[in-house]
Amino acid sequence: MIINALIIEDETEIANFIERLLQKYFPNINVCNKVRNVKSSLSSIEKYNPHLLILDIQLGRENSFDLLKNLETPKPEILFITAYDKFAYNAFRENAIDYILKPIDIEVFKKSIAKAISSINYKNNIYPLPKKQSNFIKGSKSKNIINLNEVLYLESNSSYIELKLINNKSDLIIRSLNSIEEELSKLNFIRVNRSSIINLAFIEEINHNDNKVNVTMIDGKIFDISVRRKKKFLSSVLLFSSK
Repeated sequence: MIINALIIEDETEIANFIERLLQKYFPNINVCNKVRNVKSSLSSIEKYNPHLLILDIQLGRENSFDLLKNLETPKPEILFITAYDKFAYNAFRENAIDYILKPIDIEVFKKSIAKAISSINYKNNIYPLPKKQSNFIKGSKSKNIINLNEVLYLESNSSYIELKLINNKSDLIIRSLNSIEEELSKLNFIRVNRSSIINLAFIEEINHNDNKVNVTMIDGKIFDISVRRKKKFLSSVLLFSSK
């Protein structure tokens, strides 16, 4: 399947660089046009009906989120490439496939495009994406079998982990976060700091102030995202939102 991509970038050098990367690594992607502003973007989207938008956020005095508000659903897959990390939450709300910071890391770019291709192929019934994994764990306090899909978050407390469940329930397991982190990463969980792992499905709000990020869960609990885990967290949020 030939995938049509529209590059929306007001810096010609960067737009050309993106096009060269696509030509080199993804011969099945056709760059149908390169545009610099919202008006030209809307015209090109109407004309070419692209599968993928690769776009900057600041387009001179314009903002690409204004462009996205004017698009009909289903929208193309969206890949943001920008110099600013402060728009990550807005990108998450737009169900972007990924959010890449400039300068462009080629390996990161390749992985993001691969994700976009996978999603586009799935939507066009080329091949199915793998099913979401389901798993269970036995609670040490209740002795009940706990469905991990019902766990909001986990917090380490010395020699045990407290699990916060839906419906305001909780349980304990006698394990360390390190021993369970890899297992949970195959699901919708991400470690956000030294003592906490959260379920991305139960995030109520993401707050981004200056260099700090925190999340509010559906039960009102707030978690600060450690600086060294921030980039991975934001990428995981975008990946989860695109599923």
